[in-house]
Amino acid sequence: MKRFLISFAVLTLASAHAEVAVKAATTTETKPEVTSVGDSILRVNITAQNYNFYQPWEKGKPGTRRGLGVLLDNGQVLVSAQMVSDATYVELEQPKTGEKVPGKVSVVDYEANLALIEISQEKPEFLDGVTRLTLDTTSNAGDELDVWQVKDNGLAVSTRCPVLEVSIDNYFLSGTPFLTYELKGSLRYHAGSFVLPVMKDDKLAGLLLSYDSDEQISTVIAAPIIDHFLKDLEDGDYSGFPTLGMGFSRATDEQLRNYLKLGDESGGIYVTTISPNSTAAKAGIEVGDVLLELGGHAIDSRGNYEHPDYGRLNMSHIVRGGSHVGQEMPLKIFRNGESMELTAKMTRRSPEDFLVNPYLFDKGPRFFIAGGVVFQELTRPYLKIFGDQWQQRAPMKLLWALAHPEDYEKDGREKIVFISRVMRTPATLGYESLSHVIVDEVNGKKINNIQDVADAFGTPDGPIHRVDIAEAPHELILDARMTAEMDERLKQAFRMRELQRLD
Repeated sequence: MKRFLISFAVLTLASAHAEVAVKAATTTETKPEVTSVGDSILRVNITAQNYNFYQPWEKGKPGTRRGLGVLLDNGQVLVSAQMVSDATYVELEQPKTGEKVPGKVSVVDYEANLALIEISQEKPEFLDGVTRLTLDTTSNAGDELDVWQVKDNGLAVSTRCPVLEVSIDNYFLSGTPFLTYELKGSLRYHAGSFVLPVMKDDKLAGLLLSYDSDEQISTVIAAPIIDHFLKDLEDGDYSGFPTLGMGFSRATDEQLRNYLKLGDESGGIYVTTISPNSTAAKAGIEVGDVLLELGGHAIDSRGNYEHPDYGRLNMSHIVRGGSHVGQEMPLKIFRNGESMELTAKMTRRSPEDFLVNPYLFDKGPRFFIAGGVVFQELTRPYLKIFGDQWQQRAPMKLLWALAHPEDYEKDGREKIVFISRVMRTPATLGYESLSHVIVDEVNGKKINNIQDVADAFGTPDGPIHRVDIAEAPHELILDARMTAEMDERLKQAFRMRELQRLD
């Protein structure tokens, strides 16, 4: 399968080979069109520097990304969040003239993969002649949309593609499905564009994120999600897309339905987990309930509902596409042989609220170093350093914490703190092979987050620091004087004022 546009691989040497492969696989020529739509497109140039999750005090090498954005009627430029992740410099460019101006990211939502860039106020005339776009949220299967690109010479070109299907899929991050358009059509790849605007007539219908040249299928962020994103900003306070905070399994098995005494109830899903302080928890949903209706829509035994325009969709669209944070939503559950009606006030669970952060951008991982022992808070990006097969290759204990957060949350933990590695120093002799063990206590203090580690090392247990861990050797004993001495040496070696990042 050949893909372009969404992968950071377009920034590497391998991207040159991918581009040749894409061009070879396509046959449809795009034609230049000089319209107001083409005049709304700006190039976006990004310099970015990712954080190093293995050595959290370091950053990786800086790199560049190049993509397209469109000027909206609010005066800001819409791009994908993936494009601006970990950005250190943002620049906007007029495709026709090459004129450039600095910009800054004003709001970003990594779950919805959307971001807005503000134009530098030093050059307001930069936008002279740039057409502002409004949204078209009416696209459906069978409609034809135009995918726009910009050639090296600055000329905007488009390719018309029909909408095959409207469905629910992940944009960028796993576990965050949103409304998606799937387009069918052969695209020719122009000028290394990272994300492409998709138009319906002279309005924005979405942002194209990926293209499979074998199947000639494009995946597009749907305009109703962009509309939700923009409406959330109207009061000046962006809240994000709401979440339900509930895990479930299908209720298709006849024996399960008989066990639950569902009787004549034909649909519904079986609730298996409830996240603490989530929308579902606050609404009174419990593990073992069967969710029958959400927002006035009947939920079938697979977790789908009938959308009036798109047909059968996953119920996640009711939550993310049909409500905003703070709104109330009626729901119906089945519990102990009876139907019950509840009301959910929609909330959003931010990544910081999870035991294991599902993603981390624009800031480094939190850590604390003592004598050469590196403590970190567990995040999904850390697990991904084990490669494409990280779900099989990462340490089992850490994977268990990711998959079963309730085992640790009921113990009061806010985060999983673990020892990621032990550097060889005079203070750590004998512990150099230790890594990926979860920390329970330091100097008698229970560890619920990385700040607890820093606080505990401020009060040694007499002449030593005692670190209790969840597996053999079950404790580390560090000489307090030697640890402090090694800390000063490591600060000089790493050119750091403090061996920590706690915020």
